[in-house]
Amino acid sequence: MTIEQLIVKHLNDALSVPAYGDVPHDHPVSYCTVERTGGGVNNRLRTAMITIDIYGSSMVAVQNLNEKVLAAMDRLVEHDMVASCRLNSNYNDTNTETKEYRYGALFDIVHY
Repeated sequence: MTIEQLIVKHLNDALSVPAYGDVPHDHPVSYCTVERTGGGVNNRLRTAMITIDIYGSSMVAVQNLNEKVLAAMDRLVEHDMVASCRLNSNYNDTNTETKEYRYGALFDIVHY
């Protein structure tokens, strides 16, 4: 199982909204996507920079879902595959032209 697959499964188990590895064609109003944006290997430990994009129907809905994602990611280290998970950045990423409400959360993860 890849770290991305583990995170998608973890979020699907922890949240009331679905998480995907990519934006689905027919997506619900509220959902999350998981994307690896970087990483490497050092002393046989793998690192991954993971961005989670959080979508919702309003800014308040996205902010509330963002807090739930952050709490769920705090528990990611409960998996044997994960050594550490640290929030690197959390930001409003709303598309002002389309009014698509979105938050982004970037995590630095060390895994086996």
